[in-house]
Amino acid sequence: MEDQHIEQPKNIRDFILPTAIIFGVARVIIDLLPKLFSAGPIVYYSTFLICFILEIIFISRFIKKYRSFNNGFLSIKQALLIGITMMVVIGTLYSISSYVYDTYVDSNFQIATTIAWAEMFGQGDAVRDQIAENPPNRSPIGILFGILWFTFIGFLISMIAGSVLKKSEND
Repeated sequence: MEDQHIEQPKNIRDFILPTAIIFGVARVIIDLLPKLFSAGPIVYYSTFLICFILEIIFISRFIKKYRSFNNGFLSIKQALLIGITMMVVIGTLYSISSYVYDTYVDSNFQIATTIAWAEMFGQGDAVRDQIAENPPNRSPIGILFGILWFTFIGFLISMIAGSVLKKSEND
């Protein structure tokens, strides 16, 4: 008997890739706005939490949407492919844009934001000393580590969502 379920990763990628690109661009914009408007460390760092929550919601919803698209069936492998694909795309776009901004547009932004954050807690001098001892390294390798971090987050989110939402023919 022929399997009626969409099992091929290509179909999942076709399902998720356009949306992942849109979410990746949105993530870049959310990251750039506080930088461009000098919004301060609280606003800038809060965008990370906001985006993390949105990524959890979007990955979970897309896994659920894919399950309904696939006649109610979902495997852990499919859920992982959705979450990891989404986060690899988002992580790639974010990491590249962050590297370009921090290296070529405003190379002092991260240092100034870190010091401003530390000054809010009375630790400005200690952070300045630490930065002077260990100047930041803006290597393109950071892009790879950023992508790996986003991939790990995608794995965790989709593993949890997939475990909750999975349904096979045996269930």
